[in-house]
Amino acid sequence: MAFLLTLQALEDEEELELISKTISISQKKFNYQMSKVSSEGMDVINVSRSENAPCSFVNDLDSLICTERTTYIIGDFNICYNTQKQSKVIKYLEKNGFRYVLIY
Repeated sequence: MAFLLTLQALEDEEELELISKTISISQKKFNYQMSKVSSEGMDVINVSRSENAPCSFVNDLDSLICTERTTYIIGDFNICYNTQKQSKVIKYLEKNGFRYVLIY
């Protein structure tokens, strides 16, 4: 499962300066990694999760999400969205308003 964010090139120096002042938070566990980058207008969370990641994955992901900000989650969840819709991860993301986007 992957969520995709596409950023357009920035031409305004103010916007570029804002992006360069991002904050990075990273959590690395045995079977998954997460990194969060924040700017004034949004958060981007990058995820790399193995198939056998523990249930704590959802809790750690939840701790990085700020519901008051636009949040994009991108990366490899190692879940087949079409066959594993009952996955705890998919249920959590959909319950919280995220939608699946697959780009080839």
